Amino acid sequence: MSESLVRAGAPVVLGWALPVGDASATAFASYLYQELAAGQPLDRSVVVARRQLYAGHSRSWHLLRVYADKSPLTPMVTPRYTAGRERIRVRHAADEFLDPQTQISRVASRANFVGGGG
Repeated sequence: MSESLVRAGAPVVLGWALPVGDASATAFASYLYQELAAGQPLDRSVVVARRQLYAGHSRSWHLLRVYADKSPLTPMVTPRYTAGRERIRVRHAADEFLDPQTQISRVASRANFVGGGG
C-alpha cells in the first residue's frame, strides 16, 4: 500500500514492515515529530527516532519503512525563534464551508461542535 501511495503522488510514506505495538509506534512518532518540529529533515528525523527506539530496547526499532519518490527530504518547518520566521495564520473553522463551491454547509464552530469544549 505504501508503494502505491508514493506512485499515486505522495512524496513520502512511513509504514511498518510488521504489526507494531502502540507503545513503540507512539514513542517513534513522539521522537519523529520532535525532530521535525526542530527543523530537521525527514531522513535525519527518522534516524534519530529509530535510534531512540533502539536505545529504549524496543523490539520494533528496525521495522519502520520509508517509501519516497525523488523529492528532496528537506526540513518541513522553520524552527521556533528563527529570525524572520513567518507568524502562523489561524483560519477559524467556522469561516470555512464543507463544500466551498456551493457554500451551503458551514463548518461547525468550536462552541457548536458536538463534544467540543465550549
